[in-house]
Amino acid sequence: MRKKEIMRRLKLIEQCLNGGIEIEFKNAGIWSTLTGDDYSIVMIPGIGVREKSKVLESWANVYSGYVSYHPSAARSLDVAMPSVVRTAVHMKEVK
Repeated sequence: MRKKEIMRRLKLIEQCLNGGIEIEFKNAGIWSTLTGDDYSIVMIPGIGVREKSKVLESWANVYSGYVSYHPSAARSLDVAMPSVVRTAVHMKEVK
C-alpha cells in the first residue's frame, strides 16, 4: 500500500475515533459498516475503505405535474406556490 493511501486510512480512523464519521469496508464485493473498535481491517491491503455516506434528506412540495425539493421544512413552506397539492413532505433516503 502506498504512503498516500495509508495516510488516508489513518485519517479515516482518526475521524471515526473522534465521532465524526462511520467507516465502511468492502470485502468480497459487499460494503459493510465497521462496528466495534477493531480498526486493523481498515489497514488490510486489498480491502476497500471509505467514509460511510450520510443519509440524504429533503422536504418536497408536490404539485400536479412535478415535485420541488428543498433542504428544510421552513424553506419548503416559504416557497410553496398556491397550487401545491402537499406541502413540506419529508423525504429521507433509505439504503
